[in-house]
Amino acid sequence: MKKYLLILILILTFSIPIFAINTVILKNGKTIKGKVTDQNEKGLTIQTSDGIQTITKFQILKVVYKDVSEQEAEKIRIAEEKKLRDKEEKEKAKLEKEKQIADEKERKRLEEEEKLAEKQRQEEAAKQESQAEKEAKAEAEWLATRQLVPSPAATKCGGRLALVWRSTVLPGWGQYCGGHNTSAGTFGILFFGSLLYSLGPLRTEEKNAKSHYDTMVLLNQIGGPGTRLTAQNISLPNEFLAGYIETSITDDLIVKSKNNAKEANTKYLAGLGTASIIYITNIIHAYMIGRDRYPERPVVQSGGKQFKEGFDFESSWDKPQGVNVYRPQFNSIYAELRYSILF
Repeated sequence: MKKYLLILILILTFSIPIFAINTVILKNGKTIKGKVTDQNEKGLTIQTSDGIQTITKFQILKVVYKDVSEQEAEKIRIAEEKKLRDKEEKEKAKLEKEKQIADEKERKRLEEEEKLAEKQRQEEAAKQESQAEKEAKAEAEWLATRQLVPSPAATKCGGRLALVWRSTVLPGWGQYCGGHNTSAGTFGILFFGSLLYSLGPLRTEEKNAKSHYDTMVLLNQIGGPGTRLTAQNISLPNEFLAGYIETSITDDLIVKSKNNAKEANTKYLAGLGTASIIYITNIIHAYMIGRDRYPERPVVQSGGKQFKEGFDFESSWDKPQGVNVYRPQFNSIYAELRYSILF
């Protein structure tokens, strides 16, 4: 009897886990009861009265490895949901705190960069002001001490009057005497070229046109068609008509010859006028290059650049400036061609 009782106790002991009911509480509010047959990090498999179901981890709120009533399951659900909310709130608070810390660090970094950039701007402005003060002081000293001196052309030729009378006698001579060879050649070629062209081809054309006009007028007065329009020479209407047509043609030719003579005379006078303008300009130029002047400054400093008299070429690398420091890499090539007049 004792032997059978012991066997019965062992059977009941090992059969309880086999027939145990597990309760799976889902997040959607449902509850599934059955035997959990498999479980891993992705979810679990449960044997229910309706068959085998596979439930993912994200659907599960709580797994209770025993059979619980609906009231107990609801209590467990409420407790687990509260735990989840508390956990989410803690994580949210943690993320917000981390974000605040990161924002504060970024704000401090931007403030430091802005302070550094402002410091560099102030240093650069102070440097530019210092350079500008030096340039202004040097300019003031130069303006205070400068004096009028004879021009190089007047010094070389013996005075302004020497330049003027030479250019008056022979255009370009005064400029040549003062060392302005290009101006001398230009005025000489322009003046004598225009004068010779006016007195040569233009004068000949004007004389020929005037002579042709005078000849046509004289011939028309002596034996032109108009002299034959008399009662003795005209007896029929057709003779009158022929004489009238001949007279009209002759008058047109005379008018054309007159216009040609006027045009040739205008060209001749324009050539003489051009030569006169060049001659007067030559004298004025000789006077201007002989004026006393202040000594020229060969180089002027402005804005960190040197400006030289005449054409000047400058090239360099263009280095873009960042927020707080100069970037080491080169961005492009900068080049400048300029012509400066210093005064």
